[in-house]
Parts: sequence; C-alpha cells; structure tokens
Amino acid sequence: MIRGIAVAVVSLCFVVGASKQREIQTLKVAMSGSKQESSCVTTADGIRIVYDDLGDVDSAEVLLFIPGAMGFASSDYGPQLSALSGQFRVLAMDPRGYGRSRPPVRDFPLDFVQREARDAVAVAEHALRTGSASSLTVCGWSDGANAAVIFAAERPDLTKRLVVWGGNAYVTQDDIDLYRAEWDTSKWPSETTAPLIEAYGAAGLQSMWTAWIDALDAIRRDIPDGDICRKEVGKISCPVLLMHGDEDEYIPRVHVAFFCENIKSPLEYKSFPDGKIRSLIFFHVFFKGASELMYLSVVTAMCC
Repeated sequence: MIRGIAVAVVSLCFVVGASKQREIQTLKVAMSGSKQESSCVTTADGIRIVYDDLGDVDSAEVLLFIPGAMGFASSDYGPQLSALSGQFRVLAMDPRGYGRSRPPVRDFPLDFVQREARDAVAVAEHALRTGSASSLTVCGWSDGANAAVIFAAERPDLTKRLVVWGGNAYVTQDDIDLYRAEWDTSKWPSETTAPLIEAYGAAGLQSMWTAWIDALDAIRRDIPDGDICRKEVGKISCPVLLMHGDEDEYIPRVHVAFFCENIKSPLEYKSFPDGKIRSLIFFHVFFKGASELMYLSVVTAMCC
C-alpha cells in the first residue's frame, strides 16, 4: 500500500553493450506528469477493466503494471507512468473492484489473485492488438507481484520479462499476524491513505482492507501450504528482476528466499537497505540488449 509522492530526476538509459551505457533522456518526474489515455476491456465473465495506455503505441518495449492490494494505476504508479511513458508504451490497470474498474464491489474469493492474473492477461491481449509488440514486461508489487508471477507462468508467449517486488508465493500465520497488526487504516500515514480514501471513503477502505486480510487468512487455512502462486514460480521461463526492501514491514525475507530458490529462469535479485513496502522503489530503467533483463534501480529515497 504505497504511496510516497516525490519529485525526482530520472535518467532513462539503454545498455547497448556489455558495459557501455548511453544516456537517452533526462526527465523530471511529478505525480501529475504525462497526459493519461484510458482504455478498457471486458473480461470473459463480463467485468469492465479500465487501464491506462500511455506513450508510443508502436514502441518495441511495452510495460504492464499491476497494482497492489486496494491500489490502482494512479495511486500505485503515478511517477512511473509519467517518467516511463516518454520512452516506452506503458499500460497500467485498475484491477476489478478498485479505482475506475467499479462496479463491481471488490470481493476476495480464494482464487482472487489468479483472477487478477487473468484480468491482466485480458488487458495485455486487448492492448497488444495495436502496435508492433507481441509481448511485454510485466511489473507488479504486493498482490500485483503474485498476479504477475501467475501471468508469466501461464502466458510465456506474452511475457518478455518479469519485474516483481513485495510479493509472497504463499501465506503463513506469521504473515496474517503482521497484517492484523496493521488492521486500523486510520493509523496509516496520510500519504498512503489519501488516494484510497478519495476513491473508497474511509469506511470503504477499512472494510476492503479487513476483507483482504480475511481472504488471506482463508487461503492460509483452506489451501494446502497457503499457496498463492508457489507452483507457478517454478514455471517462469522469462528473465526475472526480483527486488526487496530490507525494511519491508509486510514481506519477511523468507518469501524472498522462496522466490530466489525456486525461480529457474535467469534471475537478478536487488535489495535496497532502506526500502519499505510503501516506498516507490524504482526510477532508473536499463535494458541489456533487446531481449535481456530489465533493471530498475532507485535514484531517490521516496517518502514512506
């Protein structure tokens, strides 16, 4: 649940050789930067998913951002959309029941993360009908990270790279205890809650967060090994960038270790000593050639 807002200077670079870097562009990033173009797709079960489609539609590089719990495109990825859409085509969805993808009222069945992944696939397929790209880099954090893992495992044909942080492939009682300790959303930092309260109201935010915790507890109780995307982790075939903030108050290192030990495709792991789950933790974008791993690294410590 994020959502520090800051202004940063961002350099967008491509790595054109093993070590040679060429600076392409420097941008000032603000929350309200680039013009937003929205589109929508109707899922197989009849739900309208709204997503932002920014930048050059003919860009060879397309990025898809999947928000975290209760989040939506502008609440979770505003600065990234502003910065990256100047160089790439950028897609960012409002998951069903969140942000602009309402109705329906958000619910949390046992397979809600799998459903999020299916919705993300629907967005990707819809968007890629236009433009020159046939696959994309899938980026996600929190619930979005878990949905992105499922996306990459189930649709390797659509997934060029995977970038995840703040995810957990399974849920334990220790995790539930951490969530319940943060149950009262009125005690969250105002920069975290402001866009969510604007979207849902204070009571709606609290109700949604309570339902989310209860759903994770049901997964822990009713699904073997508390499985969210354990099986899918080993099926990923694209290059992966896994990031983790060492001060992350929601994701213990055991979850990061599971990803590191079970991802079989090329993996880059980057940790950030002062990173927390509410930090907007990437700004620089680097590509190593046309088909290698995408790196994202912090240039500015964000508000928490």
